[in-house]
Amino acid sequence: MVHRFLASPLLLVALGSMACGSVAEELPEGQPDPRGDGLELEGSYELTFTTVTATMDHAGPPAPEGAPPSRGHRARLDLRRATTGGYEAVFTSRWGTSAVYAVTVGDAALTLVGEGRVGTSASSGFGGTSDTWQTLTLARTKGGLLSGAVEGTGREDVFAGDVAWGGKLTGSGTLSRDVTPPELRTSPLSRIGPADQLLPWDTVVVTAAEPLARADVIASTKVTAASGEALALTWLPSESDTWAGGTTFTARADDWASAMKPMAWQLTQSAGVRDRVGNVSAGTGAGLKFLRLGLASGAVDFDTDSLDASFWGTADVLGGGFAGTDDPRCERGGCLRLGPAPLNACSPPRAGMAARLQRGKSDRVALRYRVLAQPMYGDMAPFVYGSLLTMELAAPGAPVKSIDVGGSAAPKFSKLAAAIDGMSWATEWTTFSADAPAGAGPIGVAVAFGGRGYGCGGPPPPATNLVFLIEQVAAE
Repeated sequence: MVHRFLASPLLLVALGSMACGSVAEELPEGQPDPRGDGLELEGSYELTFTTVTATMDHAGPPAPEGAPPSRGHRARLDLRRATTGGYEAVFTSRWGTSAVYAVTVGDAALTLVGEGRVGTSASSGFGGTSDTWQTLTLARTKGGLLSGAVEGTGREDVFAGDVAWGGKLTGSGTLSRDVTPPELRTSPLSRIGPADQLLPWDTVVVTAAEPLARADVIASTKVTAASGEALALTWLPSESDTWAGGTTFTARADDWASAMKPMAWQLTQSAGVRDRVGNVSAGTGAGLKFLRLGLASGAVDFDTDSLDASFWGTADVLGGGFAGTDDPRCERGGCLRLGPAPLNACSPPRAGMAARLQRGKSDRVALRYRVLAQPMYGDMAPFVYGSLLTMELAAPGAPVKSIDVGGSAAPKFSKLAAAIDGMSWATEWTTFSADAPAGAGPIGVAVAFGGRGYGCGGPPPPATNLVFLIEQVAAE
């Protein structure tokens, strides 16, 4: 039932000028609001952009064709009276992030200033279109309510590889009561681990199509097995939440031993999560499977039959205890080979290893490795730059450290006298070490093909195939 309220005579005068939208006593059922039809200045509303035009700043090659992502898009707009006076607003594109707007109250309109985004994030760089609404004007009726008409201005940015366009954005839309049920979803995916399993320290991310109360989302989310056993989650703080709610909720399992049990876990979100105006969500869920790791050891060196590491993708052990002999491709004994695979920082192949290490005298972990390379065209020295491997270091109850191996300097390749696995160039054997999260328990370590040495928006490096040979991962 929609409640309508009757303002006092003094307040009606204020509504005629300031129109602050305060309320006094409730109107009897069916009695019309003396302020006329419209929307209160406090509430949750659906903002739908109907007319959107982008005008690029300068001449030159035309931007890729395509409708602005805001056109026909439905966002949620939350308005409330601020405790310090005046009003404040939060804009959230559907399945997007929230942006806080400053609000100026005028007789004819509310003017919202901020940076609410619809479409691809401007920081992605590689491709897509982003509409950033910097000013939203909400028209008011003579009685001081919101009429539902919206005008907006801002900026559109278009990205295509290393080329970008920008221009002025203008548009109009409509504001209506929020009647859309909230939605939740999760798509569990390891950042660098296997495509179908999570590393024990990977986070589980639950996203909402619109802002929801954090406590309600957490209360509705459970991880259980078919046997009824439950897996406890530790929910991490979020910096993106606003007074209207949150859209991203992140958790991890600090009990690695339970997570790695040989069972299928199911994450479920029960139905009944309500948004700010009472719309109710349906239930949803997704399967979870964690990669099983062996017992913690001081080092993983691939030299014996007892191997406490797990692998995924194009990864295989050369020599060592498995073959019963030293392999000439390794520095000594056996080693792990990742690849061959083409260099591609935007979407590196999923290949890597993970293990648990007993802590040494320090909280540092050392990686001994070598890189082999072969240009796909010609026989010139490979030109690759930035880090080519990613290492994750973890401990239960601590934030995961994600580290680019090799830093920003280009690796130094030398021509081999004889090719190794079709690779004509190689670096020297190198030891890279880094601090792991402090703690009393074992250190989780993962090493995976691919790094973040350059952004996807830059010019691609010359096509090159790479192989990584990993001699040892050890606690120092």
